[in-house]
Amino acid sequence: PRPLIFLLLAAIVAGCASETDTRDPEDVSRPEPDPPTQAQLDARSQYLSGEQLEVVAAFEARFHAIDSQEALADVFEQATVLGDSVLPPDNAVDFEVMEQFQSFPGADLGIAGLEASCVAECTVSVFAPDLEAWRNAAAFTAGDEDDAFIELVADNYGYPFFSDGRVTGWGSYFERTWDYGGYSLLGSGTHRDLLGRIDSLSAGSNHFDGYLSEMRNALMDDAAGWRGCYGADTPEVETELRDMLELTSLTPEDRNAINARLAALAAGDAAVETGCRDLACSCSSG
Repeated sequence: PRPLIFLLLAAIVAGCASETDTRDPEDVSRPEPDPPTQAQLDARSQYLSGEQLEVVAAFEARFHAIDSQEALADVFEQATVLGDSVLPPDNAVDFEVMEQFQSFPGADLGIAGLEASCVAECTVSVFAPDLEAWRNAAAFTAGDEDDAFIELVADNYGYPFFSDGRVTGWGSYFERTWDYGGYSLLGSGTHRDLLGRIDSLSAGSNHFDGYLSEMRNALMDDAAGWRGCYGADTPEVETELRDMLELTSLTPEDRNAINARLAALAAGDAAVETGCRDLACSCSSG
């Protein structure tokens, strides 16, 4: 077992001991969680060892004890590294590990807040957020920042997953045409909508700044970054870029990037491709 297991377990246990209940006594309490079934416990044992199972159980206890936005943010952060501590870093390096984890994606482990998944052509096993479980947890805390954050995670990513201390995934504003690429959906209005929501939540966020910043950077890079590969035709792309310029939350760097992209489109710059809804464009074919 890796040392990270012990560090994570200690952090989870310490957090459980230090949490205080900040709920209004008149608030409706969260219902008691259903314990994992024997089949789910058996499934966990197929992939995890004794110490790893202890880490997972401690995480679940913390998840079920969420009683504030601060607690939810803390447990969400732990979820981003849980897989790194209990799952193999690469299934393909060992044939026995590859066979063991072949059935991991979609396995019913019954872990609170988490689903079994995989990435990198299914060579790396990961945990993905059980978004409905996170929505339910956020619904029983005071305030709506955590509710808005979970909805943003759901809407920003086509399929989010946890890895390396991050929640990440392909953006919902991007259409994959192969395993590692595709084209931007700029022109559909999705970028403008998500950017406005990210900036609105960031303006009052005290708990999710790092995640929001990463979402924002990836979205802006897709809209006006180095790549310039769009599925929509030029007029639609230009319209959404101009709509984005109306956001008062844009930085000077944002405005410079958007204006530069508009200028490139107007000049017919060959490095910026539009109408790439099939593999005819080199930028969308890999």
